[in-house]
Amino acid sequence: MDGKNTVTKRQAATSQLETAVKLFFENRDLISAFTLTSAADGILEGIWQNERDEHIERRAKAGQIQRGTLNEEWGARLNPNIRRSEGFSYLYKHQNFFKHADRDHDQGIEFRSFEFTALRIFTTICSFHLIYDQLTKPMLSFFSWYAAYNPSVLGEGNPLLNYLEQNPFNASKFSDTELAAEGYRLLKKNCPELFA
Repeated sequence: MDGKNTVTKRQAATSQLETAVKLFFENRDLISAFTLTSAADGILEGIWQNERDEHIERRAKAGQIQRGTLNEEWGARLNPNIRRSEGFSYLYKHQNFFKHADRDHDQGIEFRSFEFTALRIFTTICSFHLIYDQLTKPMLSFFSWYAAYNPSVLGEGNPLLNYLEQNPFNASKFSDTELAAEGYRLLKKNCPELFA
């Protein structure tokens, strides 16, 4: 075996995102989890930009709600008084800080690692679903965990909202470590292959 494989962009994004989910629920190395998620998001954003019209047409034919990636939604909602470059530098400041050191080699950055990483994984999973209309089991496990932790992200009419209303989950009663441990249990139960 020569060790060479052909890897698709989808496979790369999937691997990066699933590894980020596992690292996140292990509650360790959240900088790497954030960076892996950002890399997956970059791949998905590129796919979306190149195939956007096809995906919009497919979603319209299926009667699905039209939406965009985080980048597209962020750009559409920017305050008109803020320059686009300024608004996008805010969105990507952590991603850029963790990847580059050309202008800020001697600087630090405030990073609410649990909150920021959870949100970034969630939005990247949403972009994956936007493009592929499906999620892997680790992505679905994270999505379910995040929705229980933050039900305001669910759209009106989502069946998960009914379940959460009947089984409310008060995340404020738990530490980040406890929340991650709950996600870890969920991931281990639903995705034993990640722990082989």
